[in-house]
Formats: sequence, structure tokens, C-alpha cells
Amino acid sequence: ATWTHPTNLQAVLEYMNLGDLRQFLARTTNYTFGWPSKLECALGTAEALFYLHSQDMIHRDLKSRNILLDAAKGTKLGDFGSSKEIVVGATMTAAVGTFRWMAPEMLVFKAYTSAVDIYSLGVVLTELSTHELPFANARDAQGRVLEDEALARRVIHNHLRPTCANGCPQWFQSLAGRCMAAEPLDRPAAPEVIYILKSNMRQSGKVSSGS
Repeated sequence: ATWTHPTNLQAVLEYMNLGDLRQFLARTTNYTFGWPSKLECALGTAEALFYLHSQDMIHRDLKSRNILLDAAKGTKLGDFGSSKEIVVGATMTAAVGTFRWMAPEMLVFKAYTSAVDIYSLGVVLTELSTHELPFANARDAQGRVLEDEALARRVIHNHLRPTCANGCPQWFQSLAGRCMAAEPLDRPAAPEVIYILKSNMRQSGKVSSGS
């Protein structure tokens, strides 16, 4: 293909009629976006990560705004502008990702693996539970909202993590916590996350026998 002016260039993207997960959570409640649908969303995201990691790629910017929803097509992962091929011992060479979803090892420019995406998935799981931004209720000792720098320091040094809402299924809270483990090797890989989600969804009859 050829063109004469840059303004002729266009990008055609798949339309997802429910928008991104962050916007969807902001305009819904636990009643209008219930747990069966939330678990389907979590499963779709985990399956997208499994595929990406199987191709030796890391997303590096997984967050609710990069998860797209459609009433018919389900959940899809978008915005691969920060994605990178897996390289053993790789470190961040530029500021990528959004710090509220970033794994501690990325915040301190340490070597990282696909486990950084699993950490981000854990943060997204807490969003599915609360409908709020990660760390929305984080406060200092005086009750003041934590500034970004202070929040990042606590994530790195004090293992501060976003939490699930009261009433969230215990197994879901446990899975989110494991995904956000401080040590990358302590985080489950995408296949295990998928297995845990499907196992619990089957118990409540939310996954078909063919899934």
C-alpha cells in the first residue's frame, strides 16, 4: 500500500460495545454487574495472558482501562504498545505501565518476567470486587490520601496492596492475594489462575462443560 499524505492513515479497531472495564465498573454496581459476569471477565483476561505468555510476550501495562468488554464477544485485552518479548533478566528501560497496577520489581527497575502481568491481574481482580480504583482508600497515619510517590514506596517496602470488598468470595480474595505476592516466583502462572477460576465457576454452574 502507498499514500501521499500522513493524514490518509487510519487504524481500524474492533468495536467492543461495553467499553473498557474501568469505565464499566464506574457505571455499574454489584447488582448490575454481578459475580457470574465478573468471573467471566477475570477468566477472559487470564486466558488472554496465557496466550500472550505462550508466545513469549509480556503485556507490561495490564490494567482495567486496557481490558475491553462486549456483550456478545466477552472480554479482550488491548493496548499492546508496552508489550515486549520475554528476555531473561530484562529490566525496565523506560517508564512503562501505570504504577497502581505495576509489580514491585518493575517499580524498582529490577529484572522481571511474565509474573509482572500476573501481579497486575491480581490488582484488576480487586477492582472487579470493589468497582474502585486500586488503593482508593489508602491513607497515611493522619488519615490523608496517600500521594503517588508515598503509595509506590509502601507497595515496594511495606507490601501495601489493594484489597477486595467485604463479602467478596474468600477463594477470590486468596487468588488476588497470591497474584500480588511480593516474590514473583510465589505468584501463580496464568494456567493455574485459569484452573482456579474455572474450578470455582463450575461449582456454581457458571462454566459450560465444554469450556
